[in-house]
Amino acid sequence: MQKRNLVALAMALTFGITGLAKGAIVINEIDSDSANTPTTDFAEFIELYSTTGTTTDLSGLVLVLFNGNGNVSYKSIDLDGFSTNSSGYFVFGSTAIAGANDTTLLGAGNILQNGDDAVALLVGDATSFPNGTGVGTVVPANIVDAIVYDTNDADNPTLMAALGQSVQYDEFGGTADGNFGASHSLARIPNGTGPFTSQLPTPGALNVVPEPASVSLIGAAGLLLAGARRRAAK
Repeated sequence: MQKRNLVALAMALTFGITGLAKGAIVINEIDSDSANTPTTDFAEFIELYSTTGTTTDLSGLVLVLFNGNGNVSYKSIDLDGFSTNSSGYFVFGSTAIAGANDTTLLGAGNILQNGDDAVALLVGDATSFPNGTGVGTVVPANIVDAIVYDTNDADNPTLMAALGQSVQYDEFGGTADGNFGASHSLARIPNGTGPFTSQLPTPGALNVVPEPASVSLIGAAGLLLAGARRRAAK
C-alpha cells in the first residue's frame, strides 16, 4: 500500500510539473475560412503562442481538429520535437502561408472545417485520436487550450462542454470595416491572453486591435472630451 501511494504521489507531481509548463502555450489565432478562391481555402493556419514570449518546447502535446458534424476528430499531429520561436510563435500553416513552421498538418489548404468546429491543444499523443474519435473521449485535465468556432453557424454545446469552453467564436463576426469571413481570422486580443476577436490575419506576429475599431475608439473618446468641454463651459 505504501509503495502504491509513493508511485501515485510521484505521478501526481510529474503531472503537476507538466501541466504548469504546458500552461504557457495557447492557441493564439486561427483562420479556417480563408476563401481566397471560390472553392479552396488555401491560406489556412493555426498559430500557437508561448505567453512567456520566448522559445518553448512543445513536446508532449498534440493538436487535434474536431468536426462539429458528428463531434469527432478528423486530423491530429504530435508536437514532439517542435518549439516556438524566440518570439513565442509557432504557425501550422498551409503552403500559402509564408514563414509557416509546419505545413504537414494543413498541406495545400482546404483542411480546416468551416462550420461549428473546434481546435484543441492537449497533453497526449496523436495515436489517441485517430480520425473519428469522439470529442467526449478528451480528458478535461489534459486540455491545455481549445477554441470552438464557427462561420455563421449555430453553437455546438457538445464541443463546448467537452473542451471546457463557454463561448463559440464566429469568424464571420466581422469588424467595423465591413469585411467578413474570408478576409479575417480569429485572434486573441490582447495577444496571448484575451478572448478571440475577428481581425485581419497576422500569422507569426502580434495580434492587434483592427484599425477601424481603433479609429472608432478614438472618435468616441473625442466625442466624450468634446461633451465634457461643453458641460464645463456652461
